[in-house]
Amino acid sequence: MIILRQSKYYVLPASKKCIFIIYVLLSHLYHLGSLIHAHSYDYSRKASSFKINFMESSKHCSNLYNTSLVDILPLFARVDIGSIQAKCFLLCLLQRYQMIDKGGTFHRDRVDRFLDSMPDSKFKSSLKLFKDKCLKEDSQNQCQKAYKFSACFYKSNIDKEHGS
Repeated sequence: MIILRQSKYYVLPASKKCIFIIYVLLSHLYHLGSLIHAHSYDYSRKASSFKINFMESSKHCSNLYNTSLVDILPLFARVDIGSIQAKCFLLCLLQRYQMIDKGGTFHRDRVDRFLDSMPDSKFKSSLKLFKDKCLKEDSQNQCQKAYKFSACFYKSNIDKEHGS
C-alpha cells in the first residue's frame, strides 16, 4: 500500500496494511456525526481509549492469523464466504476481550463490560439490542462460532433496517 504524505510516497509493509486500513475505517466511523452524538471530554477519552485498544488487539490477531482487511470483509457478506483464518481472527478478538474463553464458552458479563467500554453510538445500541440473540450462536468449531456470533449482529441489524 502506498500513502502520500506531504508530496512524498511511502510504502507500508504488508503487515501494517491491514492495521492502516482498519485505522482509516475506524477513524471515519468515529467522525461520522450520524453514528456518534456525544461531544464531551469523557466521550472523547473513552472513544480514544477504545480505538487504541481495538487497534492493538486487531494488530495482534491479524499477525497471529496472517489476515488483512481483504480477508475479513467477506465475512460480512450475506453469504458465508470468509476464510477460516479470518474467522479465527474474530475468535482471537473475542478472546482478547475475554468475551469467549479457550473452551468456546461466551461470558455475558464480559460482553457487557466490552459494550460498556465502547463510546455511545447507534452501533453500540445495535449491539446491545441483539446481544442476547447473538450469544445463542453455536458451533463445534470455535472460529466458526466466533464468526456466527459476530455475523449475527451485522445480519440482525441489516434485517431490522429492511423490516425483516
